[in-house]
Amino acid sequence: EPVELIEPYGDVPPLQDFQRDLKDKIRHVLRDHGGRAIGSLPTGAGKTRTAVEALVEWLLDGGRAPGTIVIWIAHTGELCEQACECIRQVWTDSDAGEPLRLLRRFGNLRPSVENLTDAILPTVVVTTAAALDGVAGSIVRETQLRDALSKLEAAIGEEKASRILRALGSSRPEPQGSASDSHSFFVEVGKSLGAVVIDEAHRSAAKGYRAILE
Repeated sequence: EPVELIEPYGDVPPLQDFQRDLKDKIRHVLRDHGGRAIGSLPTGAGKTRTAVEALVEWLLDGGRAPGTIVIWIAHTGELCEQACECIRQVWTDSDAGEPLRLLRRFGNLRPSVENLTDAILPTVVVTTAAALDGVAGSIVRETQLRDALSKLEAAIGEEKASRILRALGSSRPEPQGSASDSHSFFVEVGKSLGAVVIDEAHRSAAKGYRAILE
């Protein structure tokens, strides 16, 4: 299912000392607005679990606004589903007094803007870089065009700027078709975005990832 509400209950094994040390460092970065970091552990040492523990504690410690959204970006649908399962396990073991909204946006799963209407629940959107790539480009292009139009209107007036657009057979940029749904969804996500997690962070240096982060 694209949307899941995870109630807190259950029990998972505690983190090891080296995992707790990394978790605390990640939480410190999350409390620093605009902070960035790369968490590194050996293969099979629990990077996903450790990162999820840090995110859950951060979402619960009162340091974030109601309805804060976290985007978790993985390279494949399989990694996305692994992250979802870990998030479910950790949240059910937490002492949260409310459910966590988990939105899967990968493969054929497409939660909509309507799934973001509750502005109170903490939310994690799990998605792939491929799902974000085209949307990121369209948002950047639309933002650039709107900025240019705003400057033109400030220079010559809105009416003259509109006449120029009509003469060029153009109009204000609007996303179309299925791209519009993705565009609207991620624009809405961006309004309450609190953190971005990239699974296999070495990929974040690639051009596509840089466009997403910008």
